[in-house]
Amino acid sequence: MKQKEDVLACTMLGSVSVIASLPNSEVRRQKDADRQRVQRVVICGVPLEVNEANIPETTGTVEVHVRRIFKQDSSRDKMPTSAVVLGFSCTPEETPNRVHLGYLTFKARTYIPLVTRCYKCQK
Repeated sequence: MKQKEDVLACTMLGSVSVIASLPNSEVRRQKDADRQRVQRVVICGVPLEVNEANIPETTGTVEVHVRRIFKQDSSRDKMPTSAVVLGFSCTPEETPNRVHLGYLTFKARTYIPLVTRCYKCQK
């Protein structure tokens, strides 16, 4: 740590004047560490009558993001499912294990989205 600070403070290298800076990857890593990320969890079994707009006020917490997961039926129409994705602005350790919606309690699991794949190169 001391060596890094000494190198960053250096303005002359022999007889040549230099400007020392951190690599871009290090700068991005520091910015990402300072920024609080949205932690997404999924809860299953939420009745279809429950509106997504009512979920933040019913749970009593401030969710950043609430959306219901949809699936396609045989006629290619989107049908709502009983799964809802909740986004919390907190650290991964602070994400709740259970979410209370009124008198109902749901177990929260970490949301892992589908991987985006390029149809041209398959990467």
